[in-house]
Amino acid sequence: MDVPDPGKAAKAAWSAMPRAALEALDPEGDFAKRHLLNPTVFRMLGDVRGRRVLDAGAGQGYFSRLLADRGAHVVSLDAAESLVHVPNCLVVSAVRDDPTSAGASG
Repeated sequence: MDVPDPGKAAKAAWSAMPRAALEALDPEGDFAKRHLLNPTVFRMLGDVRGRRVLDAGAGQGYFSRLLADRGAHVVSLDAAESLVHVPNCLVVSAVRDDPTSAGASG
């Protein structure tokens, strides 16, 4: 019996999204994420400094950036090819304020 893949349609829809539309998404997430989801998740996670995090299904990478900004070592991935090519969303693998890290700013 062939079982349908429920994620296939979503992956196809995100992959077909124009780059300009993806880049126009709020880098911090939408209102609900900024004011409801993010504070709750970060309260549950506690201090993420120095922790290794895999953000599977990272989308355009907003949560990966938030984690990295808080000092986590983050690897982001998404099945939708177009999302992987959004600037600054491929992989956030270094603590941003660590001058010894390859991806550090400054």
